[in-house]
Amino acid sequence: MKLVKTNQARHLIIIGGQRCGTTFALEVLKKSSQFITSTKTYPEPKYFLDGESNYSKYCESVFNLYSTDMSKIYVEKSTTYYERPDAIRKIDSTLDRYLLLLLLRNPIERAISNYYLSVYNGKEELNSNDAFLREINRTRKRDVANISADPKNYLGRSRYYSIIRNILKCIPRSSLLMLTSESLFCNPATLLNLLFEKDMYSKCVDTLNTNLNMNSMPKVNHLVYPDCLGLNNQILDLLQDIFKEEKDDMAKAFGLELDLWNL
Repeated sequence: MKLVKTNQARHLIIIGGQRCGTTFALEVLKKSSQFITSTKTYPEPKYFLDGESNYSKYCESVFNLYSTDMSKIYVEKSTTYYERPDAIRKIDSTLDRYLLLLLLRNPIERAISNYYLSVYNGKEELNSNDAFLREINRTRKRDVANISADPKNYLGRSRYYSIIRNILKCIPRSSLLMLTSESLFCNPATLLNLLFEKDMYSKCVDTLNTNLNMNSMPKVNHLVYPDCLGLNNQILDLLQDIFKEEKDDMAKAFGLELDLWNL
């Protein structure tokens, strides 16, 4: 059993998934005085990816603080963590009071958004159908150096079932929160209610969203896809076959409500 140190504040780390509304979730939390967010948003802090981890150095590096307010919850967003079990282990060994938040989006829509972001950033030259066929046939080797996560791993990043199982090899189930981006966008208060259930949010302080003005919040980093990037029906059918079974397995294994995913 890990010894809980009373000099550590509470922490919430948004670990992913990428292109799943993580920045939007961070903006929701910024509207409440109960949360203190990291001084770095882009590039993300990624403190636990490399080297030794130390609580004091973590607070100094990520929040620019030498001491913490025990009444606050400190929030970091580093989406690469959900692909890196080594980072999850470092979080667990460094922080005594923490929750990890994993956002999940319709896996096909997430993969398409990931593809378009790679095109936008000049890291992908193939059209969408060829790029996804390459992923389906597993004919590509990682070819982008000096990046913490492979920007062309479109389908791999959407294989949530195996990703979650790897995370739960490193931390207790009680330390992992999961929420679909569809639910978050439909009602941002869903996130606060989830944190309330874990004693990481006080409704009375903010009068539960009355003063948070969240209903009109725009999506963040939202991408509009040109028609030329559309997937043909053959590729879409293949993706449906890949992810439908995973969706059913996830719903059963983790008690997730995934009806909003049209798979």
